[in-house]
Amino acid sequence: FSEAERILLRIVEGNSDLELSDEEDQDALFEPEAEEDDSGSSEDEIQAGQADTEESDQAEQCSRRPLWSRNSNVLFPFSRFKFQVDDPAIVENNDVMTRENWTPMDYFKQYIDDSVFERMALCTNQRAILESGATLTTTSEELKTFFGISIYMGCLGYPNIQMYWASNTRVQVVAESMTRNRFYRLRNSIKIINDLDVSDDEKRSDLLWKIRPLLAKVSMYQPHQLGWSLDFVVYQGKTTFGDTGGMGIGEKAVLHLAESVPQGTHLFFDRFFTTINLLDTLKMKGLTGTGTLMSNRIPKECKIIGDKPFKKKERGASEMVVRRSPPELAVIKWLDNKPVVMASSAYGIEPQDIRTRWSKKDKRFVQVPRPLAIAEYNTNMGGVDLVDRMLSFYRMASRTRKWTVRAVLHFCDLAITNSWLHANDSVDDYTPPRQKWKPQPNEALRHYGAIHLPEMVDETHASRCRRSNCMSKTYVMCTKCKVFLCVSKKGNCFLKYHSK
Repeated sequence: FSEAERILLRIVEGNSDLELSDEEDQDALFEPEAEEDDSGSSEDEIQAGQADTEESDQAEQCSRRPLWSRNSNVLFPFSRFKFQVDDPAIVENNDVMTRENWTPMDYFKQYIDDSVFERMALCTNQRAILESGATLTTTSEELKTFFGISIYMGCLGYPNIQMYWASNTRVQVVAESMTRNRFYRLRNSIKIINDLDVSDDEKRSDLLWKIRPLLAKVSMYQPHQLGWSLDFVVYQGKTTFGDTGGMGIGEKAVLHLAESVPQGTHLFFDRFFTTINLLDTLKMKGLTGTGTLMSNRIPKECKIIGDKPFKKKERGASEMVVRRSPPELAVIKWLDNKPVVMASSAYGIEPQDIRTRWSKKDKRFVQVPRPLAIAEYNTNMGGVDLVDRMLSFYRMASRTRKWTVRAVLHFCDLAITNSWLHANDSVDDYTPPRQKWKPQPNEALRHYGAIHLPEMVDETHASRCRRSNCMSKTYVMCTKCKVFLCVSKKGNCFLKYHSK
């Protein structure tokens, strides 16, 4: 331990005996070396030797001190990281401003561009020649039509693909774009790579070699805003991450995916992934993290309060145990309806905010303090959940036994979902913590079919609703029909009036 380190350590431990003036502090931290004297040991050397002995004794005492200490405040507050655009090319080209008016299609082309469809058409035709001796004569434009039809089918959600061409359930935009047999043939023949170009060794070492070019393309575009699927890895069993080095599958997954983010980024993950070892490893890579922590993963040296005595405290109580040795780490326990344990290398308890909670015991709303780590976790967690939820809404029809086709359609869905989130998110919002997403449709979709719109009329008295059997009065009038129609919680006559 140097003199400066000992001083800082004593300050952290709250040692009030250390009171140095500015001059004394300068002398302690920057003491000049004693000049050599040929006449023998000088008084300065003797004092220096005694100081070295005292310093070694103090260092030995420091090494025996516990690494974890219970404290409600962080004397050296964990830093808030601000994401910065440091790519010279992007700053120079002012790419942030040019993306402001991008449509979802512009973002989609950053994932899957024309070269992907051209490669897919070439490989699909080559496959057909190898199997039947005749080319399929498909083109990149026809494959774009195929994927467009698949997207449309995913939105309509018919239980059977043949229904889109059947006479009673025929969908014109689908049936007129491509015949049913051609659609099936393309779907069964889609290839993204030529099998002859891949060696046997590559096939044995990579289980996903059949779709590898598409995976590389979809994960290549990495925008500077974080909050959606930035990178992914397809799980292939125990061999997915190779030798885990004693780490669990969750830890290894986070470390693998964290290779795509720049230093200074803060990561949030749930209890399946969070471990003290993971947070330490991320900190060594220049990344910080926050996540809920399982009770059986709390280190024995971390003497945080148990659940039983903690539940006796008032709702909103919190306790934190801090590990001061580098890298800094905090374990926070907070009492809401039940105890919640979190580990963070960036946030502690303070500053707390106040949240409103319903108390079953008191039958009323109560004000509950909430630690900073909990607030940041609740604000930033859920980006992957949002993508998964949006993927599930209009997933492409992929009822086929070929896993390659299902994989190609899935990653196309992923690119579409990411593109939608890109286009509907604020390009100026670079600084975490991010607010919850409120996606909005683009301008073209918002204005599509905008004919019958409600308008609040500035009249002295309300007018009778013109929908039959409605006795209500309203100030809302249709801008197209010029009739008054009520809009309320009891009944939406405006919507019913314009619906078949």
